[in-house]
Amino acid sequence: MVAKKRKKSVKRGVAAKSKGSHGPKDTELADIGIRSAEQTLKIQALVLENMAEGVNVCDENELIAYTNAAFDTMFGYEQGELVGKEVSVLNALAPEENRRFVDSILQHLKTHGHWSGEVHNQKKDGTYFSTRAVISNLESQGKIYWISVQEHISERMKADRALQESEIRYKALFESSPDGILIADVETRKFQYANPALCAMLGYTAAELNRMGVADIHPKGALKHVISEFEAQVRGEKTLAPDIPCLRKDQTLVYADVNSRNVVLDGRQCNVGFFRNTTERKKAEERLQASEQRYRLLLGSITDGVQVQDHELRYLLVNDELARMAQMPKETLLGRKATDLFPEFEQTVFFETFKKVLKTGKSAVTSDEFVFEDGRRRWFEAHVYPAPEGILVMVRDITDRKEAEKALSEKNIALREVLDGIQEQKNEMGRTILSNVDKIIMPLIHILEPGLPEEQQGYMDLLKQSLQEIASPFVSRLSTTVGALTPAEIRICGLIRRELSNKEIAQLEHISPATVSKHRAHIRHKLGITNKKVNLATYLESFMSRQEEI
Repeated sequence: MVAKKRKKSVKRGVAAKSKGSHGPKDTELADIGIRSAEQTLKIQALVLENMAEGVNVCDENELIAYTNAAFDTMFGYEQGELVGKEVSVLNALAPEENRRFVDSILQHLKTHGHWSGEVHNQKKDGTYFSTRAVISNLESQGKIYWISVQEHISERMKADRALQESEIRYKALFESSPDGILIADVETRKFQYANPALCAMLGYTAAELNRMGVADIHPKGALKHVISEFEAQVRGEKTLAPDIPCLRKDQTLVYADVNSRNVVLDGRQCNVGFFRNTTERKKAEERLQASEQRYRLLLGSITDGVQVQDHELRYLLVNDELARMAQMPKETLLGRKATDLFPEFEQTVFFETFKKVLKTGKSAVTSDEFVFEDGRRRWFEAHVYPAPEGILVMVRDITDRKEAEKALSEKNIALREVLDGIQEQKNEMGRTILSNVDKIIMPLIHILEPGLPEEQQGYMDLLKQSLQEIASPFVSRLSTTVGALTPAEIRICGLIRRELSNKEIAQLEHISPATVSKHRAHIRHKLGITNKKVNLATYLESFMSRQEEI
């Protein structure tokens, strides 16, 4: 439409001009003008067809009069397929909403002559997409046309959205990074940006750091070293500067490993430093060094032999005491396998225990006599613990203890023999007493017994039985075995054993039958037969039999 309009305008201009002059020169000039105008139109049409933006022209009836190639491609139509169709086929809005949208554009065009904004469109295949449109009025031969130039912005929107999301992610990383991030201008050494972690590390606000430079956050004594590291990083000679001392706002020191990268920000060469706080690590390293010193001192002074062996029983660490026990220098032991240094080691319980701890990961203790190649014999006790490298073994020479135990055992045997002899003497004395009672006292009682009144005969019987009990081992064995029995309870045990009733026992002991019942209960408790269906007299008689068997 634009090309046709311009061509007609040129023709009208040429015709008007020809009416005023009919000379050869004027005709030649007119031909030149026509050719020039046609050439311009061709160029304009070529530009229009090759524009990246889509262009369409609609008449006042909202019918499409022209589309360029980019527009057809943008909406998925063949060349010229859209001409004559209503422009509403391009819109993605619902009919009523689309009508309101078009009316608002028309009103704006009447007032301002042009409109620009985002348009939601629909391709031929139903796919939705958005464009940035610039619409202008064009009046030609008394008719109104709308020229719309549209740029596909869906991809641009995606790119913009991706850029925004990327910026959000990078900002989130910058803001939430546990490492401090500090950006410094390479030339001025002044800080440009600092993240919250860096602010927390140094105790400054971001605004305060933005007014500071490299020299302001490091102790003066270390500044030369820090500047040297900074310049080496700027030159790309190194990226990591370890254990850089940093001065906090409260003048306390913190240490950081600083990784850096060179970047260009706002046209300025900058260095981005990533500060990882190593203060605690440095303190831990110092504590570890002190601990290692104490460990070496302890290892050297401990009286037990200490060794660390790997999974192949290769010595990784030995102390002086272990070397003394083995009668080898530490240098000879280290790096060598126990099985190589001591050929008979695999046949010992120590080898079995070491392997077991390596397999199960559980500590163990063992002891045995070890015979060295030179014939020496020593007893060792080994405490074996699992360790990251393999096993940790604490070895103690127990030869003296074993010899003392052997000597003590021999003394115990001799003592047992002496005690057995004493017991045999006691038994012989008991037999002698019993014999004397039978031979001397009992005959006298038999002589006295016929002349006693009947009411005293019971006492005579009790006297005979008591003498027999005294001479027998029952009382002594009962009192020895059940040491908690009182003398009265022992006497009552003897009477119960002879199957006397509570009333008879009460008369002989001059106590009440209820008291005898209490004594019975106490005796049963001390003998461990409370609540058991066991006759006390039977139990006491069997007790004597069991003691004689023992």
